[in-house]
Amino acid sequence: MHAIKHRLAIRAAPSVIFDAISRAQGLNAWWTKRCDGEPRAGSMYCFHFSEAFEWTAEVTGVVPGRLIEWYFTDAEPDWTGTRLRIELIPEGAQTWISFEHEDWQDDNAHFRHTSFCWAQYLRLLRLWVEDGTSVPYEERSRT
Repeated sequence: MHAIKHRLAIRAAPSVIFDAISRAQGLNAWWTKRCDGEPRAGSMYCFHFSEAFEWTAEVTGVVPGRLIEWYFTDAEPDWTGTRLRIELIPEGAQTWISFEHEDWQDDNAHFRHTSFCWAQYLRLLRLWVEDGTSVPYEERSRT
């Protein structure tokens, strides 16, 4: 199994970042085009990117203000069965993001491309949380 891992600091309280990574309004500001779901164990999220890309994931771990984890049940073949875990670790005026997208079957081109994309999306998360700037969905692939 393979895993994508990133770590970055954001100048904000964990509760603010948790809303950005677990609530529809926050997720839509930096990652999805549209989503719905509630940050509670067993809840299902629908992550909508386009008509061809509408994925579902189950919340398999949640600690409000600290952690959310999803297991992808219906997505692209390489994503289905993967686990996305975001943990928030406060340190002074900033919060460290420990990001892991685990259980990839192959270290293939899609895996490597997704790792790059996650780095870009995490940068957009920081921009949203720190500055309130949301890049329109259609422009996110160019940032």
